[in-house]
Amino acid sequence: MKVNQIQNYQYYNKNGNRQNTVIVNNNACSSKNNRNIANINYAYFPNIAFTGFANSDFLKDLLNYNVPCLYCGEIMINPKEIHRIDSSDILAGPSKDAIKTLSKYYDRMHSKEKQIFKILSQLSETYPEKDFHDMLQEIRKDTLNMLRAEQAPIFDLLKSRASNLPYNEKNKFDVLISKTGDKLREVPTKVKFGRAEFAYKLGKLLENIEDQDFVENLKLHIESDFPHYSEPGAKEIQLKMLSDVNKSVRRKLSEEDIKYSKSFRDLFDTSASKIKDEMIVDPFNKKTFIYDLNQLLLNLPASQRDHLIRTAELLPTSNTSMAALIIKLSDTPAERIGLNLLYPSMGTIEHLKPRFCNGEDKLSNYALACSRDNAKRQHTKLFEYINNTPGSEFMIQNHFNSLIKIVKNGSFGKNKKIVKYIADLKNTIKEESNGMYEPDISKLNNNKKQRIQR
Repeated sequence: MKVNQIQNYQYYNKNGNRQNTVIVNNNACSSKNNRNIANINYAYFPNIAFTGFANSDFLKDLLNYNVPCLYCGEIMINPKEIHRIDSSDILAGPSKDAIKTLSKYYDRMHSKEKQIFKILSQLSETYPEKDFHDMLQEIRKDTLNMLRAEQAPIFDLLKSRASNLPYNEKNKFDVLISKTGDKLREVPTKVKFGRAEFAYKLGKLLENIEDQDFVENLKLHIESDFPHYSEPGAKEIQLKMLSDVNKSVRRKLSEEDIKYSKSFRDLFDTSASKIKDEMIVDPFNKKTFIYDLNQLLLNLPASQRDHLIRTAELLPTSNTSMAALIIKLSDTPAERIGLNLLYPSMGTIEHLKPRFCNGEDKLSNYALACSRDNAKRQHTKLFEYINNTPGSEFMIQNHFNSLIKIVKNGSFGKNKKIVKYIADLKNTIKEESNGMYEPDISKLNNNKKQRIQR
């Protein structure tokens, strides 16, 4: 596969327009700013599990009957299948074997994941014995050059618009651009260890374990008890505490039968190198760059600051650039690359009335949605989501038609329970959509009449 073929893979929404990313307010039930919710693209993580929910076995069983996602209509993948694949380590092996395993789920992948799968499949024809990570290293350099070509005009525009900054802000801006240049060229440099950054990254790696109290306490310990690098003797204390945290994480992962992956090793190794003031490659990160830019512009009028921030927001990301996505994947362990093709399609429990908005943990408030769309909706109220997502009513009805079909086939062992579930689910959707939409379950009622007549 030629690297320039990557340019042919772009993300478009259902209207044929290039996807844009918007910031979602994760801390609000009502999302007044989420007017473009249908066009949001996300990075995916399986952070909505079945554990800890009443009736979770009932919902998991439904996934065995090819139930489509409530929101997108795509058939979901049972989490058990993904766990089985993850436990087998096949995705960490030769690409030819990993591709063979993943190909069985191609039809259930979302469009972006299908694009990635096609790229990996073509590369595998040339490098069948290499794993996904090593295979992507073969095209990383050329792909990185493509990404830099996409970034360059945005940085030029940003520098042009920053040319009239006040003296102090301009000097800080020039320093930031210089450091950013080193990151873009992947020049080894010394980077200070940051407690908050380390706690955040570790929390992301641990977000799927069952004991989330352990995770929160660990993050609090890191942010509160780790000494600042400027304090006397901080280096030795930080290294000792880092080692203790590493041991604690290993024990917890072992208890929950979760693999201590390369991602964990890399995080702890890189953190140790930072504490020791060793030279490391600190990769460019758009979010970090925008945060640093915003910090140095705090004393400027909001209009001038926002103008520069909006310019920086134009920088390509893995959601808007296939080159950026390939680079991101090339820094990811082989097994995670493969799993990330499946996770967006994984079946998850969706709270129709979000927990954040006092949604109850009861069966009538649960529906099945793919991980991607569950994460996409966030805390948005259902009536807002339906109103801002074209085709959502059709997809919801498709979900109900699938459930009714299961009842008619008589193959589901808990038939009485599923009949009540469908009726209760319909009522919840009607209520949470403020009466905007009521699914049609008349075929379910017809099925009841036919059984009575017989």
